[in-house]
Amino acid sequence: MGRFFVLFFCLIFSFPALAADGLLKDQRLISGGIERSYDLFIPPAFQNKKKPLVIILQGHGARASMITGSMGKRNPYNVWLDIAQREGLAVVIPNGVKGSDGFRGWNDCREDARTNPDTDDVRFLRDLTAFLVHNYAVDPSRVYVTGTSNGGHLTIRMALEGQDLIAAAAPVVAAMPAKSQCRAGPGKVPILFINGTEDPIMPYAGGLVGKKKNARQSDRGSVFSVNDSVLWWIKHNGAESNKPEIFSFPDHDPDDDSTAVKYMYHGPVPVALIKVTGGGHTEPSLSHHYRSFYTMFVGPQNKDFEMAEEVWAFFKDKRKNP
Repeated sequence: MGRFFVLFFCLIFSFPALAADGLLKDQRLISGGIERSYDLFIPPAFQNKKKPLVIILQGHGARASMITGSMGKRNPYNVWLDIAQREGLAVVIPNGVKGSDGFRGWNDCREDARTNPDTDDVRFLRDLTAFLVHNYAVDPSRVYVTGTSNGGHLTIRMALEGQDLIAAAAPVVAAMPAKSQCRAGPGKVPILFINGTEDPIMPYAGGLVGKKKNARQSDRGSVFSVNDSVLWWIKHNGAESNKPEIFSFPDHDPDDDSTAVKYMYHGPVPVALIKVTGGGHTEPSLSHHYRSFYTMFVGPQNKDFEMAEEVWAFFKDKRKNP
C-alpha cells in the first residue's frame, strides 16, 4: 500500500499539462517495475470535466503514433479522435512491449501464442486507468476497452479479468482462446465482437492464428470460432440467445466484396456481433480506407459502416456496476 501512494505522489506532482490540441504523445508510466508508454488525447474543452475513457489497444507490431499521428486519415481508429471531440471523451492508446519475435504486442489469454511478451498488461491497464482517473477527471464508472487483433485478444482478457474496471469491451478481429491462460471472473461485461469471415490471420471458423507461410507470424496461438466465442459470452452474461435483433448495414460500397450484419443479443448484460461476410483482418470504415497493397495481405476491408462509431454506440450507455 505504501508503494502505491509513493507512486501516486510522484505522478501527481509530475504529470504534464495537456498540449493545446489536447494530445500528449509518448507519455511514461512505471507499472510492475517496467517503464511503459502511451499517447493520451483529451479535447481541450473537456479537460476539466468528468469524462468517459476509451482504451484503444493496437494490433501486433503497431504503435500509438499510428493512431494519433503518422498514419493520418488512412487508419479507421483516427475516427476516435473525432468522436472524442464531439462526445467529450478521453482516449488513451497504450503501447505494447516487444515479444520474442521483435514486434510490440500484448500478453493476452492465448497460452500457445509463444511470441507474445510476458508482461502483466492487465496490471498496466489498471495502473494507467487509476492514474488517469486521479489526474484527468476520468469517470471510473465509464471505462471502455477496444482493440484489433492482438489488441482485441487483450480486450477479451480485460473482459475476463478486469471486470471490476471496465464497463464494456469491443474486440475487433479477435476471438476466445482455444488454450487459455486466463480464468473468467464471476462478473459480466457487455461485449461486442466485429469479425470478417474471410480473415486470413484470425480464422472466423477457429484454429491457428497467423499467416501460415510467414515464419514471423508462426506461434501466434489458436482460437475458438467466432460463433462459439459469441455463444460463450451469451451464456456467461445471461443474454437472450433465441431471438437476436438483426440489422443489415446498407451496402454502401458494392465493390468492397463484403456485407455486414449486426446481431444484438439483449438482456441485462448484452452481447453483440457484427459479422462481416467477405471481410478480412481489417477494421471496417466508411471514410478511412487502407491501401490495396495492405489489403492484399490482410484481406478485404468493409466500407459499409464506421467501426469506431458502432463501438461507441455500443459503449455510450454502459456503466460499470458498483
